[in-house]
Amino acid sequence: MKRFSWLFILLLVFLLFSACGKLSRIGTAPANVAPEVFLVNVPPDLVNFSTLAKIYWYGFDQDGYISKYQYLVIPDTGNFIPKSGGYIDPAFVQTIERVSPGDWNDSSLSRILGINRAVLHSVDSVKGNGTFDNIMLSASLDTTAYLAQYFFVRGVDNEGAVSKIWKPNSPKGSNFRLFTRTNRPPHTTAIYDTMLIEYCLPETTADWKGIKISWSAVDPDYSPRSQPAFSYSWQLLGPFDSKTSVDTTKVYYSSWDSKTGSPWVDSTSRLLVDLNNAPGKDYGWYQFRVRARDDAFVPDPNPAKATFMITKPPFLFSNYSRKSVLLVEPVNMYYGQFITPSFYPIRDFYTGLLQKLKDEGAIDTFSLYELAGYYEPYPPPETVFSQYKLVIFLNEGRFHSIAGDGFDTGFVQIERYLRVGGRVWMIGQNNFGIDVNLTRSTYFPISTGNARAAGLTQTAVRAANYYFGVTGALLPNFYSDTLQGRIEEMIAAESYDPAHTGLPRLEVDPAKLTKNYWEYFVPDRPPWDSLKGIPRAGYESILISNNVQRLYTAISYKDPALSLIHGRPCGTRAFSPNPWIFNDENGQHILQWRTAEFSFPGLPIKNTQMLEMMRVMVPWFMQDQYLP
Repeated sequence: MKRFSWLFILLLVFLLFSACGKLSRIGTAPANVAPEVFLVNVPPDLVNFSTLAKIYWYGFDQDGYISKYQYLVIPDTGNFIPKSGGYIDPAFVQTIERVSPGDWNDSSLSRILGINRAVLHSVDSVKGNGTFDNIMLSASLDTTAYLAQYFFVRGVDNEGAVSKIWKPNSPKGSNFRLFTRTNRPPHTTAIYDTMLIEYCLPETTADWKGIKISWSAVDPDYSPRSQPAFSYSWQLLGPFDSKTSVDTTKVYYSSWDSKTGSPWVDSTSRLLVDLNNAPGKDYGWYQFRVRARDDAFVPDPNPAKATFMITKPPFLFSNYSRKSVLLVEPVNMYYGQFITPSFYPIRDFYTGLLQKLKDEGAIDTFSLYELAGYYEPYPPPETVFSQYKLVIFLNEGRFHSIAGDGFDTGFVQIERYLRVGGRVWMIGQNNFGIDVNLTRSTYFPISTGNARAAGLTQTAVRAANYYFGVTGALLPNFYSDTLQGRIEEMIAAESYDPAHTGLPRLEVDPAKLTKNYWEYFVPDRPPWDSLKGIPRAGYESILISNNVQRLYTAISYKDPALSLIHGRPCGTRAFSPNPWIFNDENGQHILQWRTAEFSFPGLPIKNTQMLEMMRVMVPWFMQDQYLP
């Protein structure tokens, strides 16, 4: 009997499993029930807001769930809202109610309702838990006006059914409200140093990062710590030939949001590139205008403005500047009087060398730029720098073309010029402007951590390290070293790798070491009648890198075993490790900044050797490369 019972149970289980795939539902499945949504009673109709309106609602779906909430705001001005008997037309509300969930956007709603898209504000899916939002209500430009507008909200369930908005028989009312909004417009600020003259290239490079303009806004209806989100519309006007000839119809760039089809964007900065000079000029004036729009869609009636000058460097983009040299020398003044002695011998020496190079066709033109200032000589402006492919700074006397004393006087301009492919050659003593009081010759690391101790700015340190490949320098003190028996004079600069560089040995010319020669290099007369070599010549430490080359080694008059400078680097050159390629009339141009630094003056060197050296160095600076 027990065995029979087990067999019966197994048979029953088999029949049940075999029948599972054949069961079918008889009848019609129930239809999906639309969700229901209700506005809470706070805030009630006709409440006025001066900031964002926080509005609450709730909803449920009896046979599924609400996947999202959608709402719409329409101003009750003009003929936007159809009326019936002085109230909103029910047919209009029902038209909104019937809009498919996929068409709930400003563009489709504008088409369906026949209302200008610019006055609509729709949200397709409320963030967070979906039962409230900070609603952006529109406002009038008139700060005393109350602008009425309707707010509509509905829910969409998991099967795409939507809740009703028009519910005249519901004890909780329909799902729309009428509110008003007053407002004060925002104030916009453009953040930019309009005193700068900006270089500009067609695109950003590893060194030139473009011209950045930023902006911000303040809404007086909010506290400083709870400012709303703003949208912005901006225009760049130009180029113009003067600061006062701005034409508002000449728009070079402007903001545009392709998703919304509107000039209003959320960004708070813009990187400007590819700006052109004004027609027939080597520069161009531009005016940037930006205005904010607040959470009531009210724009700032007075846009913020920034007017500035740019130069698309002629030395890159104008044929007449392709082989041009600028010679920069200091003419310092002390209490309004020129410091004696005259610097004409130094000036005449270098202009004579450049004239020979011009006669030989190595350069097309050269100019002299005299720096004058009380202690700190003012450097050439960008409009001067940009005319020349090579700028030579002479630091041959007791004063410098690039000042120290903790100021960025020259190195800011040098760095900006090099970023766009300029070429700079510094010749003389203490080229980077170390500024300390010494009792003897001292070596200084040129680094970020040692900048303050050496009297250097961070800009000077960055220029020395990155652009010149120099990491340290000996600052000689000729007179004090002499009194202490540490005579140090450089008698020659030996070419470090002549087979590779083609550079000659540079020797001091004894005929130039006259009794009065010391006046150019030391503040006090040495205790003998003549010099043996170059006083105050230093040496440098250089970066070990593929783009930095050692050119010269110092040879001292002093016993090599006792000398501080003998056998040390005294001449280097460097070039950009990250070249930029742009197109010109000759093809794809490889752009590289180039630099050189000689830590000794050239005036005492034999004329023939200096000319031979410059015949090698200047063409290296002028060299342009093109892709095959």
